[in-house]
Amino acid sequence: MSNASSPLSIEQRNQAYLDWINLCNRFVKKDFLPFFIDDVLLGYVHKDKKQVFRGFESLMIFTDFHEQEGLTFHPAVNTFELRTKAANEIAQAWLNSGVISSWVGE
Repeated sequence: MSNASSPLSIEQRNQAYLDWINLCNRFVKKDFLPFFIDDVLLGYVHKDKKQVFRGFESLMIFTDFHEQEGLTFHPAVNTFELRTKAANEIAQAWLNSGVISSWVGE
């Protein structure tokens, strides 16, 4: 299956995916920002990936989390339904722009 909207070849997308996995598997806490909701830590975002959230300031924000910078939903995105809609909007935009190469509606 091909993704006609992606400017990258399948080989480039596969390599980017493997590079991402390798990056994620080299966890050095200082290189990551916490991702949290309502003061609950859910995971981490590599600091090098911070730029992929530009343009989504009405949905996601970088703010203080236990005396360090972290990523969370904008305060107005405060229900399960709104967060699901925001995550969907971001994922769709990332797919359309080639940040991610596939999406199965997680």
